[in-house]
Amino acid sequence: SKEHIFITNVNNIVVLIKKDNVKEFLKFKKLIEIPTFNDIQDYVSFDIRTGIYNVEKDDTVKNAIEKSLIALYMAEHVYKKEELVFTEEMEKNIIKEQMVLSLFPKALNNEEFVVFYQPKIDLETNSIYGTEALVRWQKDGKIIPPGEFIPILERENILYQLDFYV
Repeated sequence: SKEHIFITNVNNIVVLIKKDNVKEFLKFKKLIEIPTFNDIQDYVSFDIRTGIYNVEKDDTVKNAIEKSLIALYMAEHVYKKEELVFTEEMEKNIIKEQMVLSLFPKALNNEEFVVFYQPKIDLETNSIYGTEALVRWQKDGKIIPPGEFIPILERENILYQLDFYV
């Protein structure tokens, strides 16, 4: 119903709560501490990230949970925030990111990445003292700017594959 929202956290615990109780729930989750085995007075605190989705009238449970998980992923990996509310833009970004990740191995294999060398010039002597390698992804006759794929490859820790290619 429109009175409820789905909330997910890093451990994939899903909570359905009334919208009126969201602030109270978010305060409560920050208080979670667990005693360690070594010393009863020693506690471990958790950095719990939360993805929030406002349930719409016609949402299925599956759809609502998926959208809260998208918000969770973005909170943890992109925005580095404790909690984040789902937006349609997030879903578009996730789809784009998944497309980049699925096309990347084939693009490397097909040599779709083009390297341009930009000279570095010493302004005092007006002479070239080196170059900088700039990579562009040439796909289907179009150039994909590095801002659309480099951050994704960095986040997934696979940028080194492109480095080796260059």
